[in-house]
Amino acid sequence: MTIVIQAANIHQGGGRTLLCSLLDCLSTEAATVFVDERLEYDGDCAFLKIVRVKPSLFARFRAEVALKRILQSGDILVCFGNLPPLVARHQQTVLFLQNRFLIGNRDLSRFALKARLRITLERLWLRFRLPFVSDVVVQTKTMADEFYRYTGRQATICPFISTLMAPLQRNREVRLYDFLYVASGEPHKNHENLIEAWKILASDSIRPSLALTIDEGKDAALWNRLADVIREWDLNIVNHSDQSNVEKLYQSSGALIYPSTFESLGLPLLEAREFNLPVIAAELDFVRDSIDPEQTFDPASPRSIARAVKRFLGYGDPRPAIVSSQEFLKTVRDLHSR
Repeated sequence: MTIVIQAANIHQGGGRTLLCSLLDCLSTEAATVFVDERLEYDGDCAFLKIVRVKPSLFARFRAEVALKRILQSGDILVCFGNLPPLVARHQQTVLFLQNRFLIGNRDLSRFALKARLRITLERLWLRFRLPFVSDVVVQTKTMADEFYRYTGRQATICPFISTLMAPLQRNREVRLYDFLYVASGEPHKNHENLIEAWKILASDSIRPSLALTIDEGKDAALWNRLADVIREWDLNIVNHSDQSNVEKLYQSSGALIYPSTFESLGLPLLEAREFNLPVIAAELDFVRDSIDPEQTFDPASPRSIARAVKRFLGYGDPRPAIVSSQEFLKTVRDLHSR
């Protein structure tokens, strides 16, 4: 029995972290792995046959044809990039499905045109090739329930975390940031509302430090918008475009804040727990599937996010006293008499 992994569309983010962890686990047995040529992996490849695929439609199609040719009876095909095989029909095919945008008909209007087209094509790909998949694996009950509503099929729930990210010895004396948000720049990551929350905090003379991990090349438009606000309000926010040292960011941060509105798992939630970090996150099902955060908020409300940060930092949030009708009338008269 040989493991064959199709992951030609993964080279960054949480998918890369999990894929590299699998490659590490396979380093002592014969396996074939199709990967994006941009994937950086420096593990032991002595037993692995790694096929690097250029990020183009033609190259991806050629990889699908090559995949069909090498599969033998008894092999297990693991499709790690959310999509079933396009050409091959293999009896033992496991689809690892993480992208919730591929199931259902969620609004894609906030995505760039290229991303909308790609997701639309991938939805069609999944719909028409799913019947040739023997098993589907997801990471949370929420994802499994959603997959069942969309397809009528059951999925196996098996969340896992990278073995490459071993917790480092944390030293509170070298903490650089009050909060950390590990996320790329897609619209559902909700960076705009997070920055609005930091503006609200600044207006109350509360200026916690925050580290972000936005790719300033890939998500230049988003970062330029956020950078303008950060400069205008003099917010204590630093972006780390290179995520190669994300472990050090966990080590040097006081808490993880996670305002994402939509995830299949939310890998940073689990990573934060590995580093014993408290978590402030959206009050959403996918969060509760993974952890119980220390504070929660409504991710659609910057003020709710700001209030959760205040609670975590120990600041009060005073509210105006409720008064009687007589007191209201007195206030009205006092206003008129000014």
